[in-house]
Amino acid sequence: LVASNLDNKDIALDVVPTMSNSTYATAFNRSETPIFASIETRLKEHLDRRTHEGSLRSLMPLPASADADTSSKKNPLTLQSALVDFASNDYLGLARCSDQHSKVESAYREFLSRYEGSKTNPPVLGATGSRLLSGDSSLARTLEAYLASPSVHDREAALIFNSGYDANLSILSSLPYRNENGSDAIIMDELVHNSLVMGVRMSRLDPKNVFLFRHNDVEDMKRVLKNVCQ
Repeated sequence: LVASNLDNKDIALDVVPTMSNSTYATAFNRSETPIFASIETRLKEHLDRRTHEGSLRSLMPLPASADADTSSKKNPLTLQSALVDFASNDYLGLARCSDQHSKVESAYREFLSRYEGSKTNPPVLGATGSRLLSGDSSLARTLEAYLASPSVHDREAALIFNSGYDANLSILSSLPYRNENGSDAIIMDELVHNSLVMGVRMSRLDPKNVFLFRHNDVEDMKRVLKNVCQ
């Protein structure tokens, strides 16, 4: 992405122009491997370089059991780990909460017991695909109704997403309005998460209607708001 220009209060959301093969090889490959070499050759060269640089990453599955060795430096986070997790998205610690595990297991067993002796099978686990294509889920509808209820958020309706990333993409690519008579404006922190930037790009808003303020700078945000509202 082209860097944003805060002085002009805009953000450039276009990709870098197409490069020639020789420029591409120099800028991205950083090697003598021909650009038209086989994909196996190019991938091996990239992996070998990352290994040499110490930047090769690999998946490290967490131990499946709470009784697993918690002293391992590679897999330190288990259900009963005494370490504090600052790396994952498990902000509330629910993934390693033993009480939460017990509640989920108990609730699911109670849910299945409703279908014992019944001719009706319990709902499938998972959406199996898009809710618009594969059929909606009664479990998802029940959860959305609960989230919208007065006891939780007290809203007209709720819609659940697979993740926060998906929510940002969907909302920002759908809600901003644009036609021949004008357009909405989007104002955001210069260091917002990439999912917000990608959502703005998908909205197809004119980049001149996307404004950035300096990171965590309230005064600069006020300046941008004032300029946009004039």
